[in-house]
Amino acid sequence: MAWCAALLIVVGWGALMASMERHADLFTAVPASMRAGLRIAAWALFAISFALFVGTLGIEQGPVYWTVCLMLGAIAVVLSATFGSSRTVRGR
Repeated sequence: MAWCAALLIVVGWGALMASMERHADLFTAVPASMRAGLRIAAWALFAISFALFVGTLGIEQGPVYWTVCLMLGAIAVVLSATFGSSRTVRGR
């Protein structure tokens, strides 16, 4: 169950990153209403993953592992965006 929560965190970071205007070089221009929807979806995924971690690991360890997965998920999304954008620029 913790793996599902970790996957939700990575998807949440991806949705949050896609909603930012400064990442328009990776994505096409996203309308304002869609950006708001992506932000809401990202925070909802974070909340669901928190509930899954607390439900699986308990109130003592759940938030700790959730915080670690938040950090690792952010690193994974940023690295994939960084290396993915350099690959697309070279491929042109």
